Amino acid sequence: MTYYARLYMIPSGNAATEKSKLQEIVMDMRPSDAVSVAIRVGAPLYVDKDVAKQMGRPASGPEPLPSNESHAQIVRSCREEAAKFVDPTTLYSLQLALAVAEERFADAAKLQGVIAEGYAQHPGARALVAMQAALQDGRFEEAARHRDELRRVRLIEFQASAVGLDPWEQRNQRRTETDAL
Repeated sequence: MTYYARLYMIPSGNAATEKSKLQEIVMDMRPSDAVSVAIRVGAPLYVDKDVAKQMGRPASGPEPLPSNESHAQIVRSCREEAAKFVDPTTLYSLQLALAVAEERFADAAKLQGVIAEGYAQHPGARALVAMQAALQDGRFEEAARHRDELRRVRLIEFQASAVGLDPWEQRNQRRTETDAL
């Protein structure tokens, strides 16, 4: 079964008063990308009730903590790991800001796609988003697993860079496509 998501964006604050210029924007995207964006900006998520009934799982009780880590230790170590994360989309985010400032909206749209794909494709970014969501929801055991995955990804990247390799070859292909923007 294939699912898709819609991202609705509307102006807020001062921008909302200029409704003649700004309208609601609707974007179709993969559910994983929509969830990632919603988590990052703190937006609510809505799921069709038929999809939720069909694919939803009943909530289980709290997961047991590993015997050697407390909630506080997990939170602290997750925050430390998040601080070490090097965002693979930083350059694209800067290019996006420049494209918007220069009113090159076609380029900006392409860059938005590259950024969303960068988070969806990069194992460290996926682990970071999942870790932060688990922490926010109080799922500490799950957050610890994502933290460990983030550490593993960082180790792989470090080892690969020591011998001049890029472990995420697809990332290089996306860079080549957008460097011309």
